[in-house]
Amino acid sequence: MSELLLTLLPIVVLLVMLVGLKKPADISGIVGWLVVSVVAVLFFKTSFEVIARSTAAGFIRSFTVSLVVAASMLQMAYMEKTGALKRVVIFLKTIAADNKAVQIMIINIGFGTLMVAVGATPGSVLPPIMMAIGYSAFISIALPSIGYDSLCTYALLGAPLVVFVDTVNQFLGKGHEVTLSQVGSIFFMFLPVVSTLIGFSMLWIVGKWKAIKEGWLPCAISGLVITIVSYFTNKVDRLVVLTGIFCGVAVIAAMIIYLVATGKKVIDKSKLTRDELEYEKSFPLWKALAPWGLLIILILALNIPKESFEFLYKTHPVPIEGIAANGKPILTRALWNAYTWIFVSIFLSMLILRPKASQVKEAFVVWKKRAPRPVFAAAIFLLLARS
Repeated sequence: MSELLLTLLPIVVLLVMLVGLKKPADISGIVGWLVVSVVAVLFFKTSFEVIARSTAAGFIRSFTVSLVVAASMLQMAYMEKTGALKRVVIFLKTIAADNKAVQIMIINIGFGTLMVAVGATPGSVLPPIMMAIGYSAFISIALPSIGYDSLCTYALLGAPLVVFVDTVNQFLGKGHEVTLSQVGSIFFMFLPVVSTLIGFSMLWIVGKWKAIKEGWLPCAISGLVITIVSYFTNKVDRLVVLTGIFCGVAVIAAMIIYLVATGKKVIDKSKLTRDELEYEKSFPLWKALAPWGLLIILILALNIPKESFEFLYKTHPVPIEGIAANGKPILTRALWNAYTWIFVSIFLSMLILRPKASQVKEAFVVWKKRAPRPVFAAAIFLLLARS
């Protein structure tokens, strides 16, 4: 019992820091790491070398999320400074303007799930978009944060699922490994309930029972669509990590069909200002979506063909030797992970957006200002999760 309480102590400390004292995530993470280290040394007699190696290995393993946060924040800064983000916001303001429930499902469940699947974290992408559309600061942050969890096991190109499979296989050994589809088919069983309830929680935050009464059908449809699509994607290894992409696209398509079937407008430009209408004409939407569009194309091209998936995911996992305390290599899969291809998509999109040198420079200045603390927070919490 005492060992269990000591194991839970860092979690309790983190909850007190975050919820009780309202301390920033990065500061709370450092305190949590110190508590874990002290408990390990004093009560479990862990050597300082093991703690150092575990910490270093944890930071490297966190790259699947922490570097994605860094890459997606650079992408957002880049789109902001080139004007692409403004054009995307104008477009989203016209979608389902008369049906908030459908708008929420499209943006936070559909678009949010699609983007988080390829590495663009909703917590950094959607809040400024939601605020520009007209939602309050609280709702603009809360909905993307909650929506992030609707398919969290398939987020960031399936990073949590991949980490789970790698960890389990390290213990099982050769000849007994589990596959992505085997594990994904188990994780999938949570989606019908979790995804639907998250949709209802979004409606509750926006308008409590009134919003739920008005939006229960679009929410239920979204949950059903996610259930059906994810059932089939979890049958094939290389499609498991694409679950979020397919589910996001399917939800958006289902909501458009719902609007048409109920006689509602899909696109309504009547609420745009004169300046927004002029900007819309001067900046093609396809051009503004280039960074995300290229990223999705790259991700699909690298994962749908069996040969490319096998080459990047299995044949060349880019291992790092000599750091982990257990002596086993850390499989970074740097050539396959989403963060690499977010950076590549930013670079390739420059051929389409043709940004000025000053815009690129400003994007990096903004990125260096915004990114360090969220990136470190993501790294330290993932490190703690594996401690």
